[in-house]
Amino acid sequence: MKFEDFVESCFAKECGLSCEHVLALRLYTTMVFRDINDPLRDTARKDRKEPHQLALIVYWLSDAIKLMRTVAANSENANRPQEKNLNSQPTRR
Repeated sequence: MKFEDFVESCFAKECGLSCEHVLALRLYTTMVFRDINDPLRDTARKDRKEPHQLALIVYWLSDAIKLMRTVAANSENANRPQEKNLNSQPTRR
């Protein structure tokens, strides 16, 4: 798939995601997630008042999550309990 395919997907359009949102989400699904998460958990960085090196990505990612949650909250299945399969066994590797 090409990047444009993700941007033009029905899901992205339904959620109102821009190409910036989609890019942030796609980056988060790669090893870049560590570069996003680790500084957010670094209290020493916060104490020094240093900005996040990927602040713009964090902004677009946060905004995308809010948009997707809004759509999910308004979906037909939003308030239905999730079925749990009590018979499933964890897979062993």
